[in-house]
Amino acid sequence: MRFNLAGALLLPLVLHAINYSALSKDKYWRILGHYKNGVSEIDSKNFFLAKNGKYSPENELKATINRLIKPKFKNDRSVYCRFPARREWIKSKLPGLKIPKQNCKELNEELSAIKNIKSVTLVFPTILMNSPASMFGHTLLRLDDANGDKLNSFAVNYAAQTNETNGLIYAIKGLTGGYVGKYAIVPYYKKIAEYNDIKNRDIWEYTLNLNPKEIYRLKLHLMEIKNTWSYYYYFNKNCSYQILWLLEAARPNLKIVYEFNYKVLPVDTIKEAYIEKLISNSVFRPSKQKTILNYFNNIKNKKIALLFEQTHNYSLIQALDTEEKKYILDFAIEMLNYKYLSKKISKKEYLKHYISLLKKRSRLGKEKPLKINTPQNPLYSHDSNKIWIYGAKGKITAGIKPAFHFTDDMNTGFTPGAYIDFFKMEIEFNKNLRLNNFYFFNIKSLTPRNEIFKPVSWSVDLGIRRFKKDKLYAYLNTGAFFTYRIKNLLYSFGLKIPQYLKKNYYITASPDFYGEYNFQKAKFSLEISRCFFDFKTYNEVNAEFIYKIKRNFNINAGYRKNINENFFYGGLSLYFL
Repeated sequence: MRFNLAGALLLPLVLHAINYSALSKDKYWRILGHYKNGVSEIDSKNFFLAKNGKYSPENELKATINRLIKPKFKNDRSVYCRFPARREWIKSKLPGLKIPKQNCKELNEELSAIKNIKSVTLVFPTILMNSPASMFGHTLLRLDDANGDKLNSFAVNYAAQTNETNGLIYAIKGLTGGYVGKYAIVPYYKKIAEYNDIKNRDIWEYTLNLNPKEIYRLKLHLMEIKNTWSYYYYFNKNCSYQILWLLEAARPNLKIVYEFNYKVLPVDTIKEAYIEKLISNSVFRPSKQKTILNYFNNIKNKKIALLFEQTHNYSLIQALDTEEKKYILDFAIEMLNYKYLSKKISKKEYLKHYISLLKKRSRLGKEKPLKINTPQNPLYSHDSNKIWIYGAKGKITAGIKPAFHFTDDMNTGFTPGAYIDFFKMEIEFNKNLRLNNFYFFNIKSLTPRNEIFKPVSWSVDLGIRRFKKDKLYAYLNTGAFFTYRIKNLLYSFGLKIPQYLKKNYYITASPDFYGEYNFQKAKFSLEISRCFFDFKTYNEVNAEFIYKIKRNFNINAGYRKNINENFFYGGLSLYFL
């Protein structure tokens, strides 16, 4: 009793002696509160203990210390259990502070589920052009268990909470903070099914060199934020950005979060992790579609394989040699999985054929593992910001874009045919300075067709460009194409529908051809459109040769022809984060 009474009497003196102002400026306290420029980026009220805790790191620190030594609630509801990372940090900074222990049953159970984490992997599902939410890719963390079973490991994901399927509505709400984003801990095999199997996305996995102490800090902070939410912004407060807070909580001397302000692209965060020497190894995981094509390309009797995949009539392949039957059965099994995951067949039909195919395949023995060519690592792609300057016909043009990758860029580390630019602006100096064009966005999704998959490619761009009599017009240009690929050659042909608006509205149709050939350090592209306007026809031509000097430095040369002029040009392009 005397001790408790003495403690109670001394408590105000102990609290008064704490330098809250200095302590709240500690970098790790700012990390734990997700404070940036003095304001927390977490928006849910349940994360804060002080009324103005979102805007005052100092008051939030005072409230946390006060609730730790004078608990308002006990056990699982206590601050001691709800904020384990805060508690451990405060104990390290104020070792003399007497903090009563609580029984954290729920916390201990959750930590027990991930107690054997040996390493952490940064996972990058690549670009998916047909989904507005995935046009720039995605990042998440995988918590790798000591038993080595990666598929059954846990994944930490941050995403906007929405079931929206309308791309335009998603884009508008995503740009304006119309959704909330939340962290989630899910089995990794579920994310693989979502990204790798159903969405046909390749996945890159980057092992991080976090030590056991850093992994423990990450786990404690994850327990604090798993039930919080923040307003989701497509360009900066997105999935990739919010994952960075966990990395800084693990390793406080990192400087990743403050590297990003107005724009955060998944591939840029991967590069920052590499710059910070966080990445120790990378692994490529091919998409289901790429795996299927690999099996199919090894089959000699392709027509028989396609017929068997549709009918599952074993007599079609019975006379073939063993190796050929193995490839055809593996191909049929992969296609069956693909159709089921894509909800093209029922579970009943899937199980009926799946079990039958597996039995037939098991009788043939093992085969050599398929070798799937690993594409160039996204780590070595050009950075997303770009500036350029070209000289042409007595004039100079210069431009800038904050994102991301288009036909006039090298494809190293990118999927050829997956092109998207935002807010691209070009100015021209020829006696006077003037705006040449401005793209709000320019998207070209060229997905090759083959004997199995037959997607329709498309394009859309919206902006301002010079058109009739060299005047600026608002325009919207949409298109649909068939795309094919022969080794390093990608080409498409189809129809574009350009629409122009100034005082009058103009709409036209333009048959279009685009082709590109990718060399190791160079790229040549050519686009030709036959345009109809005012009962007349004219050609638009854009031919360009790019030579890569360094990862972020190119020489460009080409030829352009449009309704107003035609000219040759040459210049330089520079990229940066």
